Amino acid sequence: MVNIAKDDYQISWPTGKGRLGTAFDHHPPPLGLNARANIYYLETNDGRATWTTAAGDKVVIPLNESQNLALVLDSVSEGKLVYLKDLTFDSQGHPVILFCLVTSICGLILAQVISQANDTTQLGSFQTL
Repeated sequence: MVNIAKDDYQISWPTGKGRLGTAFDHHPPPLGLNARANIYYLETNDGRATWTTAAGDKVVIPLNESQNLALVLDSVSEGKLVYLKDLTFDSQGHPVILFCLVTSICGLILAQVISQANDTTQLGSFQTL
């Protein structure tokens, strides 16, 4: 499904209504497998025959470039890493992604929630050590 840089980690969750959402990142060079960058989101309603963004734009897979329609958060341009933690859907069916945003591999972690409701709305964030 994805072939960006040095591969990816992925989290997925069904809505229970035949819809499956998936969020993923990629391992940026030169850091490789110990680092993760960017957040992407895709979903399918037809058993993985077609994939779309949360906005409904069709995407052809596999994704091979880091800049693509599935990109939700470009952490590479901010010089930060991301670690995906959870994916669920809000009461209106919008995908919600919980992730840690890291300023360096050993840096401060910012846990944030992003949603695709109304063209990417950040719902909230909090800091922890």
